[in-house]
Amino acid sequence: MKWGISSYSPFRSLTSGQMTILDVVEWINGVGREHVEIVPLGFQLDDNPERR
Repeated sequence: MKWGISSYSPFRSLTSGQMTILDVVEWINGVGREHVEIVPLGFQLDDNPERR
């Protein structure tokens, strides 16, 4: 079993602009978790036209 954290866990930090989704991924790695469940709350997955 791998332990992970959902991206909505730091929802307040995402919506306030204190963290980006990439910051969240780095934070989750820094606390020793092995995977991230990406839930698009507080950010959009399609907000960068270059990634489409």
